[in-house]
Amino acid sequence: MKIVKSLKFQIALAFFSIFLLISSVFSFYQYREIREVLTESHKQNLITEGSAILNSIDSSPYLVPAISEDQPIQIWIKELVGWNLLYQHDLFPKNGEDLFQSIEAEVPADEPIVFDIDSLSMFIQKSSFRLDYVDSRAILLLKSNSTLRGELQSIRIKLISSNVVSSLISLLVAIVLSNLLLKPLSGIIDKAKSIKGDMKMDRLPSSSSSTEFKELSQTFNQMIERIESSIVKQNKFFDSASHELKTPLANMLAEIDLHLEKEAELKNQKLLRSLKQEVIRLSNLVNDFLLMSQLKSNQLSIQTDSFRLDDLVYDVIERISFSQNISSFEIQIEIDDPDLLNVTTDCSKLESILSNLISNALKYSRNVDKVSVLLFSKNDTLHLSIKNSVDVKKLFNHGNRLGLWLCQELANKLGLKLE
Repeated sequence: MKIVKSLKFQIALAFFSIFLLISSVFSFYQYREIREVLTESHKQNLITEGSAILNSIDSSPYLVPAISEDQPIQIWIKELVGWNLLYQHDLFPKNGEDLFQSIEAEVPADEPIVFDIDSLSMFIQKSSFRLDYVDSRAILLLKSNSTLRGELQSIRIKLISSNVVSSLISLLVAIVLSNLLLKPLSGIIDKAKSIKGDMKMDRLPSSSSSTEFKELSQTFNQMIERIESSIVKQNKFFDSASHELKTPLANMLAEIDLHLEKEAELKNQKLLRSLKQEVIRLSNLVNDFLLMSQLKSNQLSIQTDSFRLDDLVYDVIERISFSQNISSFEIQIEIDDPDLLNVTTDCSKLESILSNLISNALKYSRNVDKVSVLLFSKNDTLHLSIKNSVDVKKLFNHGNRLGLWLCQELANKLGLKLE
């Protein structure tokens, strides 16, 4: 289906249809001319044959000439009482015995007439023969036209077959030519597929095969420049907005911590803790936007450090537990070789991944459920599993969960596999 809808196939099909139409019209007129020539030749042969028989009985009206076995013929003479049948060949059809008398009045004298009846061609001619008792004579010669019809049928089949074969050949030639002519377009498409949104994007090659493809490449390159400009402006906005928001949020968090230390009433403390959680959530969101801006612009720097993964997990959980006042965690470490816990990667980026994953696990789990964090090794590979009661397979979508999308992008940057 994809091939049928392709531009190459549609061009080839259009060429095939036009070629078939033109060749069919040409063949039709060619066949008509051939049919007229063969029909006229068959008619002239019949006239020659009939005239020769008629001329052979000039000396006597009652003379029956030598007739070939394949010549169904009637010889008539007109006497004083009217037309009488002088001779009838044995092969003359029985249903044609009365044919002459039915058409005799319409046949002019001394002028041969040829016409077709079903599969037979008929020659009839009357000639004057002045005697006291004979006024004229006539012959009626029948000739099968099956040979003529067979030749015409063979010519039709050959013309139709040649049209079909030549049209199919034209289709194959058109497909090959369209592939060659549209090859630069395929190169433009392949190159366009490999281009990714970035502050510095690749350009499409300028085709030298035709002006149209060259203009297409230039148009796409101009569009890429506009996309680059919009990405730069977007990243600058996110970067600027994130930095502008970080300072007031940090001040708000410091103010809330200060009031929490001074506030004695439990009711006010609950309110301040709630405000603190919202400020922390908003601060994390600003950090995510800043991180997304760096990822989009390919300006994210990776700084590798050596550290223990279990220590990082405990630090992240402790920070989340303190900030959200949650203790529903279950941590299991099933590692036979403690050296496997020593990892070398970007600690801050991995911390962001763990924070987002654990926070989402808390957000999408029921209050009665605990979030399980499991560290284990399999095939000399370190695995970290975070489980809750919700299936998170459908959450890795940029439009639905910004945090999980960032986790996936960061994992790709760090060479980690996130499932």
